[in-house]
Amino acid sequence: MVHFASMVRTGGIAAAALVATTLAAPALAQAPGECPQENRVESGTVTWEATSYGLVGGYAQGEGTLTLEGGETHEIATAQFMLGVVGYSEQDVEGTVYNLQDLDDFDGTYFGPGGEITLAKGAGIQSVTNARCVTIDIVVTADGLNVKGPIPSGIEISRTDKLKSK
Repeated sequence: MVHFASMVRTGGIAAAALVATTLAAPALAQAPGECPQENRVESGTVTWEATSYGLVGGYAQGEGTLTLEGGETHEIATAQFMLGVVGYSEQDVEGTVYNLQDLDDFDGTYFGPGGEITLAKGAGIQSVTNARCVTIDIVVTADGLNVKGPIPSGIEISRTDKLKSK
């Protein structure tokens, strides 16, 4: 589960909140270490489905797949605790993984900007990075009613299976 700055199809107030959240969130994000983002090397893709719910504090969890450039796949699980969230949403996440040189570097907590507004349907993009400089650019589509302030939070992503061949 990932919270993101979303684009909603409802107009004025939601759009203004989206812009404010999107602009404020990067300044608040606390990505671990200094990870250069130029010259990124594509390493694979991720997909997962997640459910998010909360009332002031919230929790999200999901399951999906990491697919490496050579076709190897791994099952993954995601978990996230959040502050400043109210609502419920179901999310589909797709992303591109960069700078994964050792498979053990994939597991960990990924940090990125906070903020989300989902009113019925929404979509958004975000880049998250872990302490080993593995970065995932994700695209999230969501259904539900969910609002989360621009409070940065981490998402725990880990492999849950052994190596599979495609």
